[in-house]
Amino acid sequence: MSADPTIKLTIDGREAQVAQGTNLIEAARSIGVEIPHFCYHPGLKVVAVCRQCLVEVRGWPKLVPGCQTLAQEGMEVLTSSERARDAQRQ
Repeated sequence: MSADPTIKLTIDGREAQVAQGTNLIEAARSIGVEIPHFCYHPGLKVVAVCRQCLVEVRGWPKLVPGCQTLAQEGMEVLTSSERARDAQRQ
């Protein structure tokens, strides 16, 4: 029996199902949620320097860059929480 190549997670209360290895920006985009970003482009190497795509993951102590963080099974991502919005504005 082979492992399922998809990940199920929740983004802003909406369920997403994406391929393993998908970052949070692309996972959110797949369900119509836009995470603000500046230095990320899907065709280029991820550098995660602008920090504009910081999001909150429930249960994680720090905000994480959506461009660099890969979706994980059961993850609950908050793209517009007060913490995330404050960090994105900075």
